[in-house]
Amino acid sequence: MARALLERYGVVVRESAHAESIEAGFAAVYDVLKHLEESGRIRRGYFVDGAGAAQFAMPEAADRLRMERTRVSEASTEPARFIAATDPANAYGALLPWPATPSEDARPMRAAGAHVIVHAGALLAWVAKNGSAILTFLPADEPEKSVAASHLARCLASLVENGGRGSAEGGPREFGRRALLVETIDRKPAAESPLGPALEGAGFVLGARGWMKRAKRFRLEDDFDELSS
Repeated sequence: MARALLERYGVVVRESAHAESIEAGFAAVYDVLKHLEESGRIRRGYFVDGAGAAQFAMPEAADRLRMERTRVSEASTEPARFIAATDPANAYGALLPWPATPSEDARPMRAAGAHVIVHAGALLAWVAKNGSAILTFLPADEPEKSVAASHLARCLASLVENGGRGSAEGGPREFGRRALLVETIDRKPAAESPLGPALEGAGFVLGARGWMKRAKRFRLEDDFDELSS
């Protein structure tokens, strides 16, 4: 179990065991991790800021984290990534806490079917199972806020581009769909969201129910069939 956590996350902290719902939690694997560290097979250190002191990592994971520090500026030009909320590649809700939200009833979860949009390691949004509800976590200041909003909108648009097959712009091909309708953003009607200009720039069209993006190769009636299903 300890080795599975190391291979899955690279860095194992107390929250990793909780994310996997391991019976008895971190205590169930701590002694094994400690033995692996004492025998020189893994490393112990302070890898994740804000997590507890008991942190263990595969040697290659620790080395990649050090390399990543020098790559932060380059990462800003990469597209945002659309990742399943339960995927180990999503550190939020597992290794890292979810950012604060405006209200307690608008909390993101590592739930099946939900996704996150991440850019250069920063969480931009949590997307509900059907894509109709989004919670955003954009920077507070400009121009960073507008840049992040643009990355978020292009990532969402990529889910229905190329004929509903997704695209390399952060959207996995297996998620490609015929249409995407965003009805609420941050628990408010999507039409009221300041994210609107970014969505419009990414090809979304504002309608009575919210912001709509359609895959161009499908007929209009197919879009409504997709949404109703």
